[in-house]
Amino acid sequence: MKQSYNFHSARFGIIAVKLGYITPTQLRQAMIMQLDDDMGGQPHRMLGTILHDLGWMTPKQIEKVLEKTYGCYGYENK
Repeated sequence: MKQSYNFHSARFGIIAVKLGYITPTQLRQAMIMQLDDDMGGQPHRMLGTILHDLGWMTPKQIEKVLEKTYGCYGYENK
């Protein structure tokens, strides 16, 4: 299950960069924060949550990336 989280986090981030919502540097910083939280015994935070908390992505942008990442949750896959 942990491997699945890593795969989807990486894919979420790559899609967010390709859509121009964040930069590669912002993605790296958010992924490091996610890893630091996990290694420090903090509750796991999804990459979209971290990016939103940092003010780098809006809820609408996160929704669009999730739509492209998973193609589910009631969203159209475009």
